[in-house]
Amino acid sequence: MTLRFLGQTPRDRIAPLVAAAREATRAIAPFTARLGALGGFPERRPRVVTLDVLPAAPLAALAQALEAAAVDAGFEPVTSAYHPHVTLGRVKHRAGRAPILHAEDGPADSTPFDVASYALFQSVLAPGGSQYTPLERIPLVAAF
Repeated sequence: MTLRFLGQTPRDRIAPLVAAAREATRAIAPFTARLGALGGFPERRPRVVTLDVLPAAPLAALAQALEAAAVDAGFEPVTSAYHPHVTLGRVKHRAGRAPILHAEDGPADSTPFDVASYALFQSVLAPGGSQYTPLERIPLVAAF
């Protein structure tokens, strides 16, 4: 799940960003989430297939804090609304983009999971698929 995409980032900007992120999220407590309905972007003929992550409020608060940290660290602000989701895949061919997704689809009663930290990842696009390397893991430390 992406909370804030940074794009191409020089290494010397990572430490100040991590420091700003730690500070911005220090008041956010760990929370419990679960997977929700199947969906996609754009809605009518999706190119990206997703699962919602619920409840949205604590994830939106975390994303908002990270957005503020990124702006404080000198990154351009993101103006689009945050929608918590997990990306399952991408539809590459037009024929595969039929309106097959329904709001009732998905693990409505999925097993809850704890969100106790978040991570800064480096992503590298490769012919066989993207490669993700965690650079820094930041715990959520505020008391319940």
